[in-house]
Amino acid sequence: MINDFKKAVITAVNKNRDRDSTGAITGNILGAYLRITEITQEWIEKVEMKDENNQ
Repeated sequence: MINDFKKAVITAVNKNRDRDSTGAITGNILGAYLRITEITQEWIEKVEMKDENNQ
């Protein structure tokens, strides 16, 4: 089981094709699975609209 969000996303975007799509899909699925507590704070700070209340 993958439990390292950063490693998984970096691996996904370093594949040969569709890097942006693969990275986005990996980030969405793994983010939903692991929750925000497993995402690197440095990356969270760069997310647009991170302060919005998502319900």
